Amino acid sequence: FTCIVVGENLSKKTSIYNNLALSAFLLLCYNPYWLWDVGFQLSYSAVLSIVIFFRPVYNLIYVKNKMLDFFWKLNAVTIAAQILTLPVSIYHFHQFPTHFLLTNFVAVPLSSLILLGEIFLCIISFIPAVALLVGKILSWLIWCMNSYIEKIEALPFSLWDGLHIGIAQVVFLFLVIAGFGYWLVEKSKAALKIGLAALLCFFMLRSLSYWEMGKQQKLIVYNVPQHQAIDFINGRQYFFAGDPDLQANDFARNFHLKPSRILQRTGPIDSMQNFIKNKNYISFFNKKILLLDSAVSFDPSPAKHNIDLLIVSKNPKLYFSQLNNSLAIKRVVFDGSTPAWKLKYWKKDCDSLHIPYHDVAEKGAFVMNMN
Repeated sequence: FTCIVVGENLSKKTSIYNNLALSAFLLLCYNPYWLWDVGFQLSYSAVLSIVIFFRPVYNLIYVKNKMLDFFWKLNAVTIAAQILTLPVSIYHFHQFPTHFLLTNFVAVPLSSLILLGEIFLCIISFIPAVALLVGKILSWLIWCMNSYIEKIEALPFSLWDGLHIGIAQVVFLFLVIAGFGYWLVEKSKAALKIGLAALLCFFMLRSLSYWEMGKQQKLIVYNVPQHQAIDFINGRQYFFAGDPDLQANDFARNFHLKPSRILQRTGPIDSMQNFIKNKNYISFFNKKILLLDSAVSFDPSPAKHNIDLLIVSKNPKLYFSQLNNSLAIKRVVFDGSTPAWKLKYWKKDCDSLHIPYHDVAEKGAFVMNMN
């Protein structure tokens, strides 16, 4: 808006695309890392989408009645904004709001009113009594908008969840939108062919990713502070071994575990083949895993038992020198529930015994492929 206003005051009529590009350039000169900011990407894709697609979408339906025409314009803006933001929002948030027309029907006019009100608030901020009144009205309007969005979100089937696309699929989706959009506006057969070819490539990549995930066999130890969280994955199914309260906590589960499960394209099961647990010992495919979350004693043995992975969890009484007398440990993983003060001693023991270790609090989740 600033670039547009400056251009008009200088009696310069320029393309809206040039104004958008200039404003993005100026912002990125100030902070180049905003290019990877989700808000920056969504803001510019939404504005660009409205500029390109509002008029074609609006012209699809002719409405005589002025009131109905006003409501159709609101919906046309919403639909237009959704077109280019769709790939970005699916890539970052793995979901698509199916009721966006209902939410934006109120959110678009209200957010515009709130924005104008906030500008007015800045202008009259030196008058405390008036500023206080305007501030309370704006606060109430924001509360109304957020409450309405929350109620729509609570409706059945309001969200298409569990979506995952990679960078290549995002590129192909943009090519699909560009091809079909140019074909609909300019009736270009070449653009239609490009759109169809991009759509075919998109579905081929998606099918390939599902096929690859169907063959996966892996173990993931998550970095969840103060919690034990392990997923055993076979194909597109996972079996969770960890704290039950973590599964019951919606926020913790959605924040720490859900993104990985969407990436792996997996769903939960109650039991899994090739997974056998006997006390602290776990056999998963061809790997022997020892999970220590409490004090366990091992008798010294001349024939050491091979352990492919030792997972240390919570606060067990543990001495690696004693373990080394009974077990041949190939790798150690410290999960997010281990106390920091003990970790430094355990790490020193691992270094002295030449046992590789992975601390999820420092290096992130540990992934072990079984195949």
